[in-house]
Amino acid sequence: MTKANIFILACCILMCATHAVGAQRSVVDPSIFQGTVDSVIGSPVRLSDVKYTLTKSASIPGTVRVTGYRIRVDNISGHGIKRLLVSVVWKGGYEVRMSVAVDSLATGEGRDYVIEDAQIGLAAEMKDVTFTVRPTRAEFDDHSHWAAPRTWSETLGVSPFLDSRSGLRLRQWVLIEGANRIAFDVLDPRIVAYRLGTVRDDPDSDFQVSLGKWVELSHLARDERGRYVDSGQSLAGNKMLSKAAAQGTGSDLAPTPESGVAVFVAEVRFDDGRVWSQDTRRDELLWDN
Repeated sequence: MTKANIFILACCILMCATHAVGAQRSVVDPSIFQGTVDSVIGSPVRLSDVKYTLTKSASIPGTVRVTGYRIRVDNISGHGIKRLLVSVVWKGGYEVRMSVAVDSLATGEGRDYVIEDAQIGLAAEMKDVTFTVRPTRAEFDDHSHWAAPRTWSETLGVSPFLDSRSGLRLRQWVLIEGANRIAFDVLDPRIVAYRLGTVRDDPDSDFQVSLGKWVELSHLARDERGRYVDSGQSLAGNKMLSKAAAQGTGSDLAPTPESGVAVFVAEVRFDDGRVWSQDTRRDELLWDN
């Protein structure tokens, strides 16, 4: 065999080896896809340039992993944004829903929000995966807030309670013989009285708030865990909870509130007479819920 033939044979072997490696890597190497933006009227930000990276699973055929994603965020509100919350939804065999936070966006600032080490498994081929982002909440530098309109996949029915900074934490809601029983912890020992409220917020109804009656803590019993128990005292006759109460046919039943209905701490009174009140305007009440 001549030197020329040996050289040609070596090149063929090298090319075949390279092709084999390339074919194997194409199964596991990441591929970049374009995501979509669910736009919201009145949003303080513009989301764009949504991309995500998928890698085929080397161990489970027909499945993929999300190994990274990117979202372009531009502050168009005219105000500094202290914190922005963005809903991230993956669909691929099943749905994965998350909320990501983007902090400290100056007026007019644009930024790429990049996650390079996401590890989310999806039971689908690459062509069957979708990625959608939506701005949902914002806190501005002046401490005001914005809350996007609800969608049916993001209603308040996911949790019966709204978070608050009142010093009173709602823990459990059950139905006992048709009555709403709410157990809660008092985190600040100076609190001597409170009242609860209910809110309705869903895509098909106007935003509604109803406040309950004032209740003195000294008038309440405690349960086996040492938590105070409101057995309908504050929210007696509340129409927003009537559907849940009507479902109670036995004792100690977990209620199923109407979609978009939740309970929150409306006000607390301290031993020095000072009163903390929840701002019940929609953006202020719901921005972080």
